[in-house]
Amino acid sequence: MVSKKSFYAYTHSRPDGSVFYVGKGCGRRAWNFIHGRNPHHRSIIKKHGADNIIVTTYPCENEDAAFELEKVLIAQHPDLANMTDGGEGASGRPISDKVRKAFDDYRKSAPPPSEERRRIAGEIMRKAWETNPAMWENAAKMAEARRGVKRPPHVVEALRKAHKGKNQTGERLAQTLAAQQLAQEAAKAWHSSEEGRKWHEEHGKSCWVNREWVERTCEECGRSFCTPYPTRKKTCDRSCWYKANRRKQGKPVGVRPNRAKPTLLSGKRTVGQ
Repeated sequence: MVSKKSFYAYTHSRPDGSVFYVGKGCGRRAWNFIHGRNPHHRSIIKKHGADNIIVTTYPCENEDAAFELEKVLIAQHPDLANMTDGGEGASGRPISDKVRKAFDDYRKSAPPPSEERRRIAGEIMRKAWETNPAMWENAAKMAEARRGVKRPPHVVEALRKAHKGKNQTGERLAQTLAAQQLAQEAAKAWHSSEEGRKWHEEHGKSCWVNREWVERTCEECGRSFCTPYPTRKKTCDRSCWYKANRRKQGKPVGVRPNRAKPTLLSGKRTVGQ
């Protein structure tokens, strides 16, 4: 199964509502004010601030429809920062091995972004998530499209090698542990709440609706029995389970050696026996 991208056309507007840029994208492209922008676009962002830019998206059925809508919107708005009349785009364009290697070499040699740049990028993204409901809609669509899609084996292996031996230390480890503690406390509080108990009750009932009972043969006595846990249940009852467990431990089954018979006094054992 291949995940389907959600394409859209979008506009960037100044705080007064005047549109200064029209584009086409998918995912988070409309809220990216840094990468792939021309100098005119960047100067407008710098003048008004990324937090004050109004982003409007127009979902489309496919990429071709998004290109066509982009050209229509560009024709409707004069004095844009766009360098073309739209409809070009570069999605799906093949990249040669030479260019790909140049990108990889640049990423490896480029210095990491400064703390200030990280902070600004984080603020831009937080502002976008808070003020643009379309981002939540696109995220939900992408999550639904990826549901059930497994990563290829070579991707899994590459991720495993990339993360091997990378242990968190210092402040980062403390932040992770603190976040995990908060998540555990919040989960515990929710599961013990009335809403959590109701969810567990409904979820438990729904799990048993279509549960299939499978016939198995007891490994101890050989009798047939039915169980909803065919991979775990190996004995028909508690008695057979006890015998199988003793047999597995190498203990005698069916006899209890070196055990003195109790002396009964009014139906009770004597003290010490």
